Amino acid sequence: MRRVRSIAYLALGATLSLAVTACSPNGSVAGERKTNAPIALQLVPSETALETAPASAGIAPTVSSTGEVVHRVRLASGRSIALFDSLGRLVQEFGLRGQGPGEVMSPMPLRITDSSVTVFDLQAMRLTEWRRDGSLIQVWPLTVPVRPVASVGTRWLALQNAPGGGIPILFDAADGGATAQPLAESPFLDSLLAGTPGGPPTAVLGSWGNGVIVGDGMAYRIGFFDSTGTLVRRVERNLGDNLRTEAQIATEIETARAAAVSAGKPLDAAAVGKLEAELRTPQPWFWHVTPLQVDGAGRLWVVGQTRDSVFADVFDTAGGVERHWLDCPGFSDGWSVNAGWLALVCAAPEEAEYAAVVKRYRIVPRQ
Repeated sequence: MRRVRSIAYLALGATLSLAVTACSPNGSVAGERKTNAPIALQLVPSETALETAPASAGIAPTVSSTGEVVHRVRLASGRSIALFDSLGRLVQEFGLRGQGPGEVMSPMPLRITDSSVTVFDLQAMRLTEWRRDGSLIQVWPLTVPVRPVASVGTRWLALQNAPGGGIPILFDAADGGATAQPLAESPFLDSLLAGTPGGPPTAVLGSWGNGVIVGDGMAYRIGFFDSTGTLVRRVERNLGDNLRTEAQIATEIETARAAAVSAGKPLDAAAVGKLEAELRTPQPWFWHVTPLQVDGAGRLWVVGQTRDSVFADVFDTAGGVERHWLDCPGFSDGWSVNAGWLALVCAAPEEAEYAAVVKRYRIVPRQ
């Protein structure tokens, strides 16, 4: 098992390619490239686990500012969304399976506030909000093919389906997305949405205050835009290609071969060669599964995977960057940050009777 490490690059004397650039209201560069500064954070693991394991490692949890967690689970009651307090105790259940009011089919937790919990049903294409006591507030059917990822003021940020990928839009739930508006066009936004040659866009969205974050996970470039779509800050890192190790490639090929044999359709040499070529292509540093997020101090968090390790990169507004290595086997890009808490979904220990586990960390200054 990997040891949890917390390393400030500056302390190691390493040379990094980090650009944090402020922009004037008209979008031109107003600041200089800044040097790295120590952030000095410590991630303290929670001593308590959630009473009920998540239903899937591929669904992101939502953590509150006080360490509560909303996640998709399988409960004996038939409900599939649960609210856990900061000690991991199950305190409320939501969403029986179905398509009636307050019921869900394929729910994805989106938001937890002091008074309510909101999820998006990927299958039913609607937003549902409950009070914390489990009573239904409202259901908003969506009329456009979008996937909401974060709230921005009174609106929602989403990826709208488009040829070759998706475009970021802002919409009002009240009209089902009928008056959805794309972000204002700009050269930097266009470059973030361009994706890789011959591939779909790799846009990763997020929100900050009443603004929007758009990132290109393949090139590790991120833009902060205000509510009008004006670029106000950009973060870029030149890390090269994110490639799998030879051991990872061999393991994934053997796993695919075993699965094919079990299905009665063994892979031939051509199929293995094609799979190996795909596994040797670069993969994004961070994915669109989970939105980019900021913590209570306004620091940007980027959680991703490189080779066989999970990292959390933290950027402050002064140009500092700090990388934390996380012990999270089986990470599938499900994570959440809020105020002083980080939560992420990992594979459960081999001896466990469940598939996944939510790990929570307190974000505190390093002593």
